[in-house]
Amino acid sequence: MWKDHKTLRHIKESISGWSEGENPNYQPYYIRMNPEVEPENSIEYTTEKQPEADYPPEIFMTSAGKIDLHDEGEFGGYLAIGGKQVLDGNYSKIFEYCGEKYVIDDLKHMACATFRFARVNDNGTVDILYDAEQEEKIKYGEEERNRVSPEIGLESFCIGEGIEGEQVVYFLCKGTVYNFTKEDLERYNKKQYLLIYNVNNKEHPFIRIDLPTDKVEFSMVTSIWCDSMMLAIGCDKEVVMVYLPTMETEYWTGVDESEERAILKVKNRYKG
Repeated sequence: MWKDHKTLRHIKESISGWSEGENPNYQPYYIRMNPEVEPENSIEYTTEKQPEADYPPEIFMTSAGKIDLHDEGEFGGYLAIGGKQVLDGNYSKIFEYCGEKYVIDDLKHMACATFRFARVNDNGTVDILYDAEQEEKIKYGEEERNRVSPEIGLESFCIGEGIEGEQVVYFLCKGTVYNFTKEDLERYNKKQYLLIYNVNNKEHPFIRIDLPTDKVEFSMVTSIWCDSMMLAIGCDKEVVMVYLPTMETEYWTGVDESEERAILKVKNRYKG
């Protein structure tokens, strides 16, 4: 059953990804936007497991043959079109947006993560539009670039309205950029951001909004919704609401106060 997220309890600090005992206690919250209710109450949640995406058969068809997605987790995978392998990667997601077909290469395994986003053309060719690893590496000089290992993965994505009411795709990304110095000492920076893709903006199709880690927390994401001003995140034990212009963040949970205190005790002991 779907309910208004405001029927949950508003808490000051995120508890997603943490448990009160030694054994992890994963409680996924799924979200959706209900357009039939008032905007301030439109983000709804459920704890009932949601079905996997049900793709219509026609989404896999091109003039060059059928699109086949192969994802073998840490063992790799590939994208094939018309029986011919065209790209290596972990391909398990496909969607249509503004009349075009898109696929996602996405892997999160232990400390490793990847995220690539590509368009599949009707003639069977593929255009890689975004590569999270390469986007991070170009920020560094040539010498340092060889020592940098970005491990950025996709948490979730959705299609929604942009700032001018146009249709855009929102990708929530998170990971770590490792930097190995000449002395083989490891430094790292946590990264999390919202990536916005607008196919109609030919000059700047991608906009990146960094989400500061000291203001926005989320873990074990199940789903997102965004309208360019508000980002809603369904994750472990809570619904997270982020007002993007200021990064003001709210956390809503169904966990009772005693369990919340126990979880925060573990979290603060670990982080402290």
